[in-house]
Amino acid sequence: MKKTFLIFLLLSALLLSACGQKTEAMALPAENEVHLVMVTAKQTIAVHTKQEWITQFMTAVANAEPAAASSLPEKTDEDCIKVDLILKAGEESTMFFYQNGENYYVQQPEQGTYQVGDAAMKLIRI
Repeated sequence: MKKTFLIFLLLSALLLSACGQKTEAMALPAENEVHLVMVTAKQTIAVHTKQEWITQFMTAVANAEPAAASSLPEKTDEDCIKVDLILKAGEESTMFFYQNGENYYVQQPEQGTYQVGDAAMKLIRI
């Protein structure tokens, strides 16, 4: 009886942990694969090609943490800063950055939303 109860508890714990939130890190291309970064805010576009700037940006974004669904704000396209990573192979990776109160977020379409520090936001402000 005690073994059955213990097995039941262990299986319940495993099932509950499997239903938890995904905590995967952001999917970013390798820094040396990024050819340029194009930042679009409203109708202004800035293009960054210097490797030093790209390194700073990629480091700041790599530290992003998955955002809890309850902390995600409602946003409009006007509130976002669009960042396109143009890779040397010709591929493109797009991210959207926005602010809610004192928190900053980055959304990767079909990947997830992450909370970033102010270092990334300072770099992309136009």
